[in-house]
Amino acid sequence: MIERIWYQTSPVWVKPLEIPLAIASYCYRFGLYLDQSKKKSRVRSLPRPVLSVGNLTVGGTGKTPVVCFLAEQAQALGKNVAILSRGYGTQAQEPLMVPSQSNHWEQFGDEPTMLASSLPGCQVWVGRDRYALGIKAIETNNEIDLFLLDDGFQHRQLARDVDLVLLDGGRGLGNHRVLPWGPLREPEAALQRADHLAVVFKSGGQDSSRPSSDSDPNSFEVEIGPKSWSYLGEGWRRSLAELPLNKPVHLISGIGSPESFEQTVRSCGMEIQNHTVFPDHHPFKPADIEPLIRESDQEECSIVTTEKDAIRLRDLPVVWTESNRPIMIQIGLFTGDGADRLKDIVKSVFKNSDSGETKISGGRTSS
Repeated sequence: MIERIWYQTSPVWVKPLEIPLAIASYCYRFGLYLDQSKKKSRVRSLPRPVLSVGNLTVGGTGKTPVVCFLAEQAQALGKNVAILSRGYGTQAQEPLMVPSQSNHWEQFGDEPTMLASSLPGCQVWVGRDRYALGIKAIETNNEIDLFLLDDGFQHRQLARDVDLVLLDGGRGLGNHRVLPWGPLREPEAALQRADHLAVVFKSGGQDSSRPSSDSDPNSFEVEIGPKSWSYLGEGWRRSLAELPLNKPVHLISGIGSPESFEQTVRSCGMEIQNHTVFPDHHPFKPADIEPLIRESDQEECSIVTTEKDAIRLRDLPVVWTESNRPIMIQIGLFTGDGADRLKDIVKSVFKNSDSGETKISGGRTSS
């Protein structure tokens, strides 16, 4: 029901049900104003450039593959990168560096664990205080050249050189209302403080080129989609051309946008028999998965899951056999104008940092 209110035109009979949501939304906006005012009054700057990647809406926007791409581009320039993340669900109070091959996603969060395993040579840090994370990262490695602030648009107490905001190209801003009446984390006017707006589209497994928007020079489109796959627990990636298509598939997901996962799977040529959807970041238990294994065996289906869900599935004490070992689809950016714009943003961060200017909320200040 809530998704329908956010992203579809509500029928007349639903309108009275929106009244409590509207009241809660105005209360949320007032609390948000107080919180953001407090954060703006105590902005701190790190001694290295900061590129923030964030969202205006809740739900999946393709942020993780974009962060991976930005980190890889900086590394290709010979730069050392550290990613600063809150780590959804982690109880960490002190700064923690995520090992590159960690089996403890509960300690660090599923997305930071996935980033650490996908980006050799890149530090990934989790904790509440991103400034403290950055200082600790520099103490650990003084050669760090760039901080990527993961999900940082609302984390305004940390200064940044560039604010990159991602928007789901399929869903947009929904009904343009703030939580819980709509999907916005803060009012739409907040986009005015973004330096760049990347509209992310999910597509099939083909590199393509979308032209950038001519109406706003700071807005552009990016395409993400399936790039490779592997079986759960494998240490290498396989070509999509080798993807087994001889059986229908049973999807298992606990992500912010399960419908986009279905779109991805269909674009790979797979026939979806069933899709078991769990809440985003769901901590899978054997009791969740064992019935699905039996069901998929009875249906003669392959199990397919996302790369993020695989982080939470791989160490479960359940019996995966060759016939039901999950297929994991890996998502990445496609070449095109959008990818080129992201490369230029990375280069511009280092160029602009030489001027000693660092962006804060609504303006710039000398570092």
